[in-house]
Amino acid sequence: MKIERNLSQGVVGGTAERLSSIHSLLSFSTKKGGNLTMTIAIRDSQLTIIQPSGHINAANAAEFQRQLTAAVTSAPQAILVDMYRVDSLDSAGLMSLICAFRLAQRLNRRFGICGVPPSIQMIFELTRLDAAFEIFPSRDAFAAMLERGEESVKLIA
Repeated sequence: MKIERNLSQGVVGGTAERLSSIHSLLSFSTKKGGNLTMTIAIRDSQLTIIQPSGHINAANAAEFQRQLTAAVTSAPQAILVDMYRVDSLDSAGLMSLICAFRLAQRLNRRFGICGVPPSIQMIFELTRLDAAFEIFPSRDAFAAMLERGEESVKLIA
């Protein structure tokens, strides 16, 4: 497994005015073709945004989960996973999200998901995890909810 870490300054996606800097850019791939790139950004020192892109599957789910765990444990208040660049998600990738969500709950941190493509939204609906995860249409919708101070009512037992 090859792992690259590049520190840089900039923005992620279309919300340049909302993000102060990119914390780090992580790119990893496996020999089985499980390519995945992940960008982690910190916004206003309260929100960490994780943006994976590519395929999240059994070939890279363990590394994805390690990165999610690191982000959740270091995030001050809230974590948002922006899925708009994710091409596919299998059960191993879904389990990584569930583990990160449970960890966030134990640490009293908010955990949300946004930008979910229709094919992946269907997976959340079929598994009924759309009722457990807080899923938002955009980063701005999640940020607005945080600014209003709304409490989360979603739980995974």
